[in-house]
Amino acid sequence: MRGLAIALLGLAALCDSSASLSLDCVAKPSETDRILCGSELEKIDAQIQFELRQIANFVSEKDFREMLADQDRWLDDLVQSCSQHTRHTDTKNCLESGLSQRRNLLSSRQHDLGGFRQLEPMDLGGLSLSIVKREDGCVGDLLIGDTVVARCVYRLEPQARYRDDEIDAMALVANSGGAAYICANFPVYVVAVTRDRKAQIVRVPAKYPGTGDDACLRTTRSAKGFLFEVDPSPKSDGWRQEWTFQAGLSPPSFSKFAPVAGTTMARYRGGFLMANEQFYGALLRFAAESKIPFATLAREFAWSGNYALLTTDDTTGRFRVFGGCSLPGPAGNCRNPLQRVLYDREADRLYFILAKNTDVTCVGAWKHDATANDLADAAYFPPRKDWPSEVLGTLKDSFCQPH
Repeated sequence: MRGLAIALLGLAALCDSSASLSLDCVAKPSETDRILCGSELEKIDAQIQFELRQIANFVSEKDFREMLADQDRWLDDLVQSCSQHTRHTDTKNCLESGLSQRRNLLSSRQHDLGGFRQLEPMDLGGLSLSIVKREDGCVGDLLIGDTVVARCVYRLEPQARYRDDEIDAMALVANSGGAAYICANFPVYVVAVTRDRKAQIVRVPAKYPGTGDDACLRTTRSAKGFLFEVDPSPKSDGWRQEWTFQAGLSPPSFSKFAPVAGTTMARYRGGFLMANEQFYGALLRFAAESKIPFATLAREFAWSGNYALLTTDDTTGRFRVFGGCSLPGPAGNCRNPLQRVLYDREADRLYFILAKNTDVTCVGAWKHDATANDLADAAYFPPRKDWPSEVLGTLKDSFCQPH
């Protein structure tokens, strides 16, 4: 899918004859880019691409190619229609309206193809895939025909479907409810029904020895079945497995974590900090100089990012302060939020603190300007003596603001 680049062509022609066909929000943004970067157009296009990727998991390759061709035709028609406006604001509003309607249409189709189901049975290869009610507090058990797939299931969440002359197969999550950030609550299964209506059930492992916590599996339809993937993290390896009806579930192939090459804090626009090469390199140096195991530091900041961005009184925008986050929790909370990393935009430098006192307070942090008080025994990188006063002040301030 050409995505927003096509839609921008019409707007760029009206606003900036030198504009490229894609957004440049960092290096040398044009006037058009300044208008659009971070706007709803960019977000809506990303949502459209997400819906198309989801639909691809439930339709044949032929049907999906036809859908992409239709999408390109639709985009061409939208750009041509919106380009008739003479003011760029009207053109932008026209594109936003059209993209929003298309997103809603694709979202509805994706829901019809997969969607979330509770007690609604569905046909899989001639057998009923359904949740049968229980009377003991659980919603029900997930069955294929008369065979139990999983006990005590809250709802069925189809992830992908594969069909050929031999089988009708579905990869699904048997949602048992509970906290959404705890992956163990969302086991993944493959249920396949052959032409003679015999069912095959496979539980896809969520973790392997030595790989740490339960993993949330990413599921996509492959050429002959399903592909299951887990991204590597600083705490554990990633892996991938493929399921096919002929060979079953393949042995896992593992991958090591590495930050995204070339990423810097100056150009950071969101996402996990551990994936940022500048942040990752600084954390490695912190571990080497402090003798704190890198695995310990990585665990403290594993989920840190825009999710853990903290509020301070810095109105200049010079500093960005992120809390430590070893595991995201409900309502935007993190475990171990006392750890901090500060990025100084002016100096292009990172400052880390690993607090040992688990009860740091605003008063305790600010009691004496000359010392760190509740933070006196913390591990600092660079060393505490190398922290400019305004950096230390911003650190202390981060314990005094609502997070």
